[in-house]
Amino acid sequence: QDAFMDESISTCRFAQRVASIKQDAKINEETDPKLLIRKLKQEIAELKEELAFYKKGEQNEDRVLSIDEVERCKAIVKDYLDNTDP
Repeated sequence: QDAFMDESISTCRFAQRVASIKQDAKINEETDPKLLIRKLKQEIAELKEELAFYKKGEQNEDRVLSIDEVERCKAIVKDYLDNTDP
């Protein structure tokens, strides 16, 4: 019976370790390559536009922003605040 006792204790310890494992199951999502390319091209266009906006501002630091530029800045800030996890 002592031989079975060691094996039983070992099995219980193993069961405790297994019970402490946490799994985070996720569904594998397959994205359509054409959709991904379109999304990345859109992101590139937005980043180029944003870069041009900032470069334009570097040329003349004293200039006043146009109404469109102010609205765009507000939209960028709002988008950032809405899409940033705390």
